[in-house]
Amino acid sequence: MGGFGYADVVDPSDAVTVPSVAIVMRTKDRPILLSRAIDDVLSQSFRDWELIIVNDGGDPARVEELVSVREASAAGRIRVIHHHESLGMEAASNAAIRASASEFLAVHDDDDTWDPDFLHLTVDYLNTP
Repeated sequence: MGGFGYADVVDPSDAVTVPSVAIVMRTKDRPILLSRAIDDVLSQSFRDWELIIVNDGGDPARVEELVSVREASAAGRIRVIHHHESLGMEAASNAAIRASASEFLAVHDDDDTWDPDFLHLTVDYLNTP
């Protein structure tokens, strides 16, 4: 699994395959909420996604630990970007967007929850002419 360490820019061409949805998750020192939010994404019925977590100045070891314990169920679909210091919500979002080459983007902050069919229904709707 492993994150990208301390990086502000990630080359989206590093991905082996490009999932149709990139999920942007911003966090900073809220491990209980982050844990719940990651599990929420993992419970989605739609599976063609990647989760890009932007740790905006929080404890990198805690974020890596939360991702690591979900390695098997995540199947390599979680990437982490760590900022040494908080750059703010917009900069965190932009870092994740730059790191993705997906067709669709969704923001799922660490305090959000989704219905398990949210991505499935949303992508179906967006793909309907």
